[in-house]
Amino acid sequence: MGIFIDVLVDENLCEFSKGCDKCITICPVDIFYNQSGRLGIKDEDECTLCDQCLEVCPTNAIKIVKKY
Repeated sequence: MGIFIDVLVDENLCEFSKGCDKCITICPVDIFYNQSGRLGIKDEDECTLCDQCLEVCPTNAIKIVKKY
């Protein structure tokens, strides 16, 4: 959980376990990673809010919540 934002992934929609890694590939600050076959998120506050992950996610499984 980040201080300024939360990056949320709906595991019911996410297709990472089916081979999708578009968010990992496009993220300029590498906050996404493979966590034992699931999509993991590193330090959310490193996110630059570029929305590239939102744009490439084919199932709209990623949400970014701004706390402030």
